[in-house]
Amino acid sequence: MIRLRAGVVGVGHLGSHHARAWSKTKDAVLSGGFDPDPSARARAARELKLPMFDTLEELLDRVDVVSIAAPTPQHHELTLTCLGRGLHVLVEKPMAATVTEGSSMLAAARAG
Repeated sequence: MIRLRAGVVGVGHLGSHHARAWSKTKDAVLSGGFDPDPSARARAARELKLPMFDTLEELLDRVDVVSIAAPTPQHHELTLTCLGRGLHVLVEKPMAATVTEGSSMLAAARAG
C-alpha cells in the first residue's frame, strides 16, 4: 500500500488539529512538522509526539503533502514555496489575506 507522507506547517492550535487528523488517516503517515517558533516546536514534539524540523526545507524534503496552518498573512508565500516543490497543499482558512494572493495561489496550483 502506498501511503502519503504528510507534514504540518504551523503547529499552533489549528496545526495541532491537522496533525491529529493526519495521524488518523489510514492512507497517510504523519512525517513531521515545522514552526518557526522553537517553543511551538517543542510543545508539538512533546504533546503530539510529532517529529519536528528546524527549517521548512527539512520538512518539505520528507513529505508529499502539507497542511498549512500558519497565520493567514504567511499562507501565500508558504503555499507558493510548497507548490513550487511539487507538493500537494491543503491551506487552512482563510486561504489568503487578499483576493490577489488567493488568485496567485490558485494559478500556481493549476499550473502545477
